[in-house]
Amino acid sequence: MKTWQHLMTPDHLFGLIEQYCAFGIHRTGWEADERATEWLIGVLAQHGVSASSHAFEFPCVETKAAYVEVDGRQIEGTPLYDGASTGSEGIFGRLALPEGELSGSSLLVMDDARRLPQILETSPEAPSGVILITGDAKGDIVLRNAERIDDPFALPVIQVARKDAALLLDAEGKTARIVLDFQRPISTATNVIGRLESPAARGLVVVMTPKSGWFTCASERGGGIAITLALAAYLAGLKERQKEVLFLFTSGHEINQYGLACLLRDNPGLRDEAEAWVHLGASIGASRQTWWRLYSRDDELRARFTDSLSREGFDDIPWADKNERPVGESKQVYDKRFVSIIGMHDYFHGPNDIPSLAVDANRVASFGRAFARLLTDLVSA
Repeated sequence: MKTWQHLMTPDHLFGLIEQYCAFGIHRTGWEADERATEWLIGVLAQHGVSASSHAFEFPCVETKAAYVEVDGRQIEGTPLYDGASTGSEGIFGRLALPEGELSGSSLLVMDDARRLPQILETSPEAPSGVILITGDAKGDIVLRNAERIDDPFALPVIQVARKDAALLLDAEGKTARIVLDFQRPISTATNVIGRLESPAARGLVVVMTPKSGWFTCASERGGGIAITLALAAYLAGLKERQKEVLFLFTSGHEINQYGLACLLRDNPGLRDEAEAWVHLGASIGASRQTWWRLYSRDDELRARFTDSLSREGFDDIPWADKNERPVGESKQVYDKRFVSIIGMHDYFHGPNDIPSLAVDANRVASFGRAFARLLTDLVSA
């Protein structure tokens, strides 16, 4: 039997992260996302965990062209997945900054993504389009999740990397064109469901982590995936286990947690059947962590996980207020007994979220050991 001490090592977990990242860009329904499904099912099977895929339909953004044209130059970008399309002709307007005067003929240039929902939902002085400038630690693009994929905004929004945007910031008042030519046909993606059954089991614990994201997602998704696979291997051989365990690897994360929402829709009794939900969210073990937070409304879970993290040397553990609704997949089970961890890092939602830049393998292993102690308590109780 493999103990969690043997499985939660930096080398083992980092190797799993590298395998996951090697598939490519993990956007929902893309080739790498489907290859990850096959890989996860295979790894779970090696450890004696029965696993299968769960298919769901979703609006898949297919982009033909996405650029801003000004002064005869084209600056490539990415459409906001829950924004509007301009069609192949695009839209023209005068470039304006947030401090300037906006009108229906303006193309707003902004670099504060937090203000975007306010701009998109404002009608009296709304521009005709928005150019959102974003950048990670290297100036490369950082994409925004599509929380309204089923109810898109009426305005077209193009996301542009900061390192490519100097011309736009210096061109206030000039006429420019935004071209966002894309469609949202219905396509199919898959979740992965692994189950550890036991004839004598008394209760069910769910461990869930997303498997999709904007790019290769080494830190955003890799830490949670590697730890969950190691937990599956460990719990499969745990003789003291008295609970069934369900392992969920869900797609659709970047489009409003679409995969988990569909899985819960297709399994309506699961929310009530599970006595505890453990959510391994974003940026677990990031090398350049900028922020992390824990969520739970359950005093016992908070105390157990605090103790487990403290034993790994974590101080000042950042618990959110009990009544603060979490973001990510755990918001789907907010009214149930759950514990969740999420975070951000310098390369979050960008192309530089790769193992060599974004992952601290020792930190991933520390979190992995903390989760192993927590799950041991939950499945043996």
